[in-house]
Amino acid sequence: MAAGSWGTQYAQCLFGQMNSIDMVIQQDVTVQQNKVPDKTGYNYLIYDLYGIKMFTRDGANRNMKVKVVA
Repeated sequence: MAAGSWGTQYAQCLFGQMNSIDMVIQQDVTVQQNKVPDKTGYNYLIYDLYGIKMFTRDGANRNMKVKVVA
C-alpha cells in the first residue's frame, strides 16, 4: 500500500415528493414532411424543444438535496 490518504466520495441525492419536477415545453412541436426522391415514401422531420424545471414556488419547497457518503 502506498503512502497517502484516501479521499472520501460523496453523492448528491435529491429527495422530495412526487410531481415536484415538471416537464416544460419551450417550443411547440412542428412537423415537416419531405418527399423522398425516386421512392413512394416521405421523410418526417420533427422539431421540438423541451426540458425539466423545478419551479421555485411549487417544487422547490417540496424537495431537499442530501449529501451521502458513498
